[in-house]
Amino acid sequence: NTTAAVKPVNVVLTATNSFGCAATPVSHNFDVQPEIKAQFSLSNATGCAPFTFDVDAPPTSGTYSWDIKRGTNAFFTGTGNSHSIDVTENKTGNTESYFITLTASNGTCTDVSAKKVVLAYPEVEAKWSLPDDIPSGCSPYTLTGTNQSTLYNKATVLTNVLWEITDGATYNTSAITQSVTRNLVNDGYQLPKPYTVTLTATSADGCVATKTSTFNVNPPVVAAFNAEVINECTPLQIRFTDASNVKTGTAYVWNWDGGVDASAPVGENYVKQYDNANPETATNKTVTLSLTNSYGCSGNASYSFQVNPRVVAGLSL
Repeated sequence: NTTAAVKPVNVVLTATNSFGCAATPVSHNFDVQPEIKAQFSLSNATGCAPFTFDVDAPPTSGTYSWDIKRGTNAFFTGTGNSHSIDVTENKTGNTESYFITLTASNGTCTDVSAKKVVLAYPEVEAKWSLPDDIPSGCSPYTLTGTNQSTLYNKATVLTNVLWEITDGATYNTSAITQSVTRNLVNDGYQLPKPYTVTLTATSADGCVATKTSTFNVNPPVVAAFNAEVINECTPLQIRFTDASNVKTGTAYVWNWDGGVDASAPVGENYVKQYDNANPETATNKTVTLSLTNSYGCSGNASYSFQVNPRVVAGLSL
């Protein structure tokens, strides 16, 4: 009976002997219940955990009973004709099998499906040699990382990886090597510049995991100044004019190597005077400028020169 309703059937038996004599026919009525089949479909037979698969059986006037095992262990039981099954994780390092059996019954007849299997591939753990929270640093910043990605609970390092490094604007670079080294710069001098590094690892089963960290490349300090000799004769006078590229508020430390003010400074611009009382030998001097901004980034510049002996005129009569 392939219909959805009970099908009544009448059977009549007529008996006749070899002499042509016939008995009164005998009849019997009985009901043939609707045929029931335990048949269902799967939305997908494989997946990378976490994922969801759907089981769906056609509507029936009878009942369905589902039994799903994770390996040999009970995982899900339920009724109804369809369910969405969540595989939340697989951190075993191995493929896990989910065995699905459906039992269909109309109260009189019962049918049990053949088992179907869903394979849950193991999860990937994206790992690298860098700290989880990459520290900020001064420009130019050298970022060096090595892939350490594996399946969970496995030691073998995956080789199918992709590194991506970006500032979210003009700088975008990628590499498929196990290790990556990049020199990252901040072309401005006032604010930190954020960079993001992402490592994507893919297993042989096509399962993917990513690891991401954002960090700052702090503004650089470029210490520089111009030195202009005003008076070459001792006492030597030199004008020092700041030419640094720095963040506002950067701390200046000058080492004048014995020089004294020849005039009042204007900001970080100075005129310094140097004397040399030795009448025979020039004196070597070095002026150094050391800068440190509020992010701890520093820079230095220096200028070396000679102070010639002072000429002292003398006359004896």
